Amino acid sequence: MGRVISASSMQGARNAVSMTTTVNYPFGAGVLSLSTEREVKLEGELLEYYGLKEQKSDIVELQRQLKIKTVEINMLNISINSLQVERKKLQEEIAEGAAARKELEMARNRIKELQRYQDSTFSVVLHILKQYT
Repeated sequence: MGRVISASSMQGARNAVSMTTTVNYPFGAGVLSLSTEREVKLEGELLEYYGLKEQKSDIVELQRQLKIKTVEINMLNISINSLQVERKKLQEEIAEGAAARKELEMARNRIKELQRYQDSTFSVVLHILKQYT
């Protein structure tokens, strides 16, 4: 003869509201029977169970995402290390190039000195030869 009315709402984690009432009289007297109270309790436990189950699936998804991000981080760390090694090699090559450039400039200056010396020596020898001829 009575009619059962149920309403439930779930909002976020562990925030659930549930209401069940049995209307036994016209115009809603709102009398709750013992079985209805048990039903309300079981429904609350069921909502909590599904909430926990949902949280568990959320945790599994977050763990999956964490594994993916960990792999990405490891790959990025490998890339960083590789780039740092490459950078060090390039810096060494730059230093070697600068040293070679400096050595080359010193050799050019020495060649110029020797050419000047050779020119001056040649001039002296030529002058001496002109005197004897």
